Amino acid sequence: MMGKKLTIVKVLYARPHLGGSGKVGLEIGKELARRGHDVHIVSYPDTYLSEDESKLLKLHPVAEIGYDSFKVPPTGLIFPSTIRNLANELKIDILHAHYAIQHGEAVVDGRDIIKMDKHILKYDSDPKAIITCHGTDISINGYKSAIGPALRLKLSQADYLTFVSHELQDQAKKLFNFEKGKVINNFIDETEFKPDFDGSLRVKVREELGIPNDALVFYHTSNFRRVKNTPSIVEAFNVATKNPDFPETAQLLFFGTGPEKTQTQSLVSKYGLENRVKFTDVIQYELMPRYIHAGDIHLLPSLSEACPLVNLEAMAVMKPIIASNAGGIAEAVVHGLNGYLFELGDLDSFSNYMVELATDKNKRLSMGEEGYKILNSKFSRKNIGDAYEQLYYSLINNTQS
Repeated sequence: MMGKKLTIVKVLYARPHLGGSGKVGLEIGKELARRGHDVHIVSYPDTYLSEDESKLLKLHPVAEIGYDSFKVPPTGLIFPSTIRNLANELKIDILHAHYAIQHGEAVVDGRDIIKMDKHILKYDSDPKAIITCHGTDISINGYKSAIGPALRLKLSQADYLTFVSHELQDQAKKLFNFEKGKVINNFIDETEFKPDFDGSLRVKVREELGIPNDALVFYHTSNFRRVKNTPSIVEAFNVATKNPDFPETAQLLFFGTGPEKTQTQSLVSKYGLENRVKFTDVIQYELMPRYIHAGDIHLLPSLSEACPLVNLEAMAVMKPIIASNAGGIAEAVVHGLNGYLFELGDLDSFSNYMVELATDKNKRLSMGEEGYKILNSKFSRKNIGDAYEQLYYSLINNTQS
């Protein structure tokens, strides 16, 4: 802890709605709680925390409010009101939204209601509202005319903004025409995602999944949304299988489910690859540090990304990466060092990189080692925890420029 104990309220997607922004928000919350801060989570009705999360964090699901005249729940009122009600018992220092849409509105309005009610509260409170932009809140939804203007207003009203990649910050600057905030990257807990140096975990997980131990496995983890571009993985893999150098033991492994999964499975059938492609159901996030060891090479051909956690997870377990050169991916994947980048639509390069890594074990090992170094120097839990803790104190002490 760098100063006094802080009371921090985070607004995010908790379980079972856990996505990238929620994962990062919870991990940051856990790290700050380990440092002695009092961390609270405001999330949706019927949300919950894992057993380990509950030891460090306090969850406050918002109420479900129904009324005949409401066509949709009035979440724009419920979330900030929940924050205001927490202020009856807590002297809140920091309100932190993970994902700008709805959550950003909640912390900005919650802050303003608390300030308005200073005369009612038993203490003088001046909480600071921070919004962390995670990706699609800016890169996709920020461009929608039905959302963009109000989103710009709430971002402008925050005390501070953070972005998980430089590319995302640049998009926001161009889109909303403001010079505000800083980049604090995503991170993963490297004490959970760690290398399997003796290979024993790899053997056990493959046995559970029915994957031969001698197979060379390309893997992908996602929610199968359109932005993840999963059909291109099957397309590129099919092209690679036509190369005489491509090993017959090479397989594809998909973790997760979502709207594009059926289309991806249809392509597998179209190309007759059923014996070389495996799909799993959803695997709980806390189990992924184990199951990720079934793969050898991570694939991420997304149409857009900010700072994808799946790449950091692959780096933490020393797996090379083949990814599209889209969004902020290149801020973690250095072409030729810890992986390969290809331009969107360049199926030949995508498949050629598959062949190259499938046939060069030394390259796979060296790229995995380099990725591990990058992760620990730039995306470690301690570094990101320090960055947010310093930001919180600077805002409270009015020293942040």
